[in-house]
Amino acid sequence: MRERKYNLEVQTSFAKNHSLLGSKSLLTDIDSIQIAETENTLYNQYKFINSQPLLHRIIEVKYKPSDYIKKQLLKQEATNSQTKLFVSVMNELNGYRIDSNKLKVEFYLVIQSNGILPYFVYNVTGNNNSINYEYKGKVNNEDDYINMFQF
Repeated sequence: MRERKYNLEVQTSFAKNHSLLGSKSLLTDIDSIQIAETENTLYNQYKFINSQPLLHRIIEVKYKPSDYIKKQLLKQEATNSQTKLFVSVMNELNGYRIDSNKLKVEFYLVIQSNGILPYFVYNVTGNNNSINYEYKGKVNNEDDYINMFQF
């Protein structure tokens, strides 16, 4: 596998911290489908098994805990269509993976503190009628990051 060439200084805080996991846990952003420039980012966390990429997590990273996000977490606001889409994709993949006895895909929502640590991490589950946010924990430092995202 080729070594990625990038300028670490222009990477997001989340991407910089992900490099702590080493080359076995890969992260790709999905910016090519981005319609508008935002401070939020979507990543796929994956690794290679038997020379094949295996998606483990869909990770949506929010720059800050906006009022809109807080209301969604508290179920005071309807879940946005983008989150519903990611839950739907995860559920479809997991339907196949359960039948194939393979590792299930997870969907994490990561809320940064204005683009830096600490991060607040939620596991997002459910279906389009009911989205659930399970608080996984707070990432305060590099060790917390490794413990939270290593698989």
